[in-house]
Amino acid sequence: MKKFVKIFRRVAGVVFVVAVLLNLIWNAITCLNVEPACEYINSHALKTGHGNSASHVLGALNAGGKAMVLLPAWTYKYYLHISNFDYIEDYANYVPKKGDVVVFPMTLEHLGGHIAIWNGKQWVSDFKQESIYVDEDYKNVNYIVFRNVFK
Repeated sequence: MKKFVKIFRRVAGVVFVVAVLLNLIWNAITCLNVEPACEYINSHALKTGHGNSASHVLGALNAGGKAMVLLPAWTYKYYLHISNFDYIEDYANYVPKKGDVVVFPMTLEHLGGHIAIWNGKQWVSDFKQESIYVDEDYKNVNYIVFRNVFK
């Protein structure tokens, strides 16, 4: 029985690694379909924030064809980068484009960070935001804006 458990654990580990690699490859070769992503985020937006920005934006990204998993919002700065999103480097001349994603780091007040997607009119996370800054706590931190590109 111990031998079976040992073999099962190894096989499960290999299957998990293969699944993660396939997920990364899929996200690297697919482009975000912006319209379904924005339709999802708009239809699922709440009246006020509930601290669930990652799950709402994840739903939008998945609706747009990206196969992603739920992580804390701040970790998407790595996940988006390896999933065919590029950083916006020039914030002085930045104009939001439908489907852009902003990621804020964790802070003392918000340990999960924050993430939102531009729907063409405003930033939306788990609710429709008034500006890119969902909270005063984020006004003095460096955020990153990502844009999906297909290379």
